[in-house]
Amino acid sequence: MSARRLILALVVVAVLAAGAWLGERAVERPPATDDAPPAAQTPRVSTVDGETVITLDAAEQRAADLATAPLAAAEITTESTAYATVLDPQPLFELRARLLAAQAQLAQARTGADAAQAEYRRTRALFADDRNTSAKALQQAQAAAAVAQQQVNAARTAVQGARAALRLQFGPALAGVEDARTGQRLEAILAGNAALVRVTFPPATPMPAPASVTLADPNGTPVSAQRLSPFPHSDPQIQGQPWLYLADRGLPGGMRTEARYTADTASPATGVTVPKDAVVWYGGQRWVYVSPAPERFVRRPLPVAEDTDVRVVPTGALHPGDRVVVRGAQLLLSEELRPRGAAAECEDPPECDD
Repeated sequence: MSARRLILALVVVAVLAAGAWLGERAVERPPATDDAPPAAQTPRVSTVDGETVITLDAAEQRAADLATAPLAAAEITTESTAYATVLDPQPLFELRARLLAAQAQLAQARTGADAAQAEYRRTRALFADDRNTSAKALQQAQAAAAVAQQQVNAARTAVQGARAALRLQFGPALAGVEDARTGQRLEAILAGNAALVRVTFPPATPMPAPASVTLADPNGTPVSAQRLSPFPHSDPQIQGQPWLYLADRGLPGGMRTEARYTADTASPATGVTVPKDAVVWYGGQRWVYVSPAPERFVRRPLPVAEDTDVRVVPTGALHPGDRVVVRGAQLLLSEELRPRGAAAECEDPPECDD
C-alpha cells in the first residue's frame, strides 16, 4: 500500500508541475484576440502634390452612382464686336434715279444714232448710184449721223458718271442698278423691309469682313445683316475698316448699334466641350471633377462664364480625353468638404490635445 501511495503522490506532483509550466507559457505568449489594431486604410480624402484627391473604390463608386465621360476636343469660336450705323437711303435713291435717267437718255441717243446712220448709208448709196441725190444731202446726212453719235457718247458719259457716283457713295454692290438682284435689294429698302448698314471693323480685323453680322434693333431684337461690299466712306468718329451690309429688316436711318460676329482665324483655338451636368459651384466659381485614375478624383476650376448647356473651354487644366464626373459630382464635393477628425486635420496630433 505504501508503494501505491508513493506512486500516486509522484503522479500528482508531475501533473501540478506540468500545469505550472503551461501557465507560465500562457503568460509569456498571450493568445491573439480581436482587439488587435486593423491594417491601415487609405483615407478617402488626401493631399497629393498639392491637390486634394478623393479616393473611392469601384464598390463605393457604384453605391454613389458615379459616372464619368471623356472630354471631346472642340474649336473655340470667338465673338467680336464692331460699330454699326444705319444709313439714310435717300441719297441712294436719288443717285439711282439719276443713273436710270442717264441710261434712258443713252438708249434714246442710240436709237437716234442708229436712224441717222441708216439715213447716211442710204443717201451715200443714192449719191454713188449716178448722182441720184445731191452732194448737199449727203453732207447733211453725214453731219446728222455724226451729231447723233456725239449724243450717244455724251449719254454714255452721263451713265458712267452716275454709276461712278453711286459706286463712290455706296460701293460696287449697288452700282449695277440694272442687275436683278440689286433691283430686289433696292425695292426691299424702299419698302422698309431692309436697311443699309455701315459696319466699321477695328483696324486689325482680318479681311475680308465676315459674311454676316448680327445687329440689334431699337427694341434689342437681333437682326441679321449680310455683307455687300467695302464701303467707300469711313465714319469720321470711328477709325477702322468700313463695310456695307444689308440688314434683313427695316431700321431707322442714323441709328447707331453694335454688330456682333464670329472672327475667322487661320488657326482657331482648340478646347474641350464640358457637359453642364459635370459642373459644380463652390466659392463663387465653377468646378469639375477629373478622374486621373480609376479610383481617384480631383476638383479643377472651369474657366468659363457663360451658363450654357455645353460649354467650350480652352485647353489648359482640361484636355481632350480627360475623364470628368458627369453624374455624382455634387456628392464628391460634399465628401471633399465634409469635416474630418482632429487627427486628420492636424499634422502633429500631440499639438491638438488642447
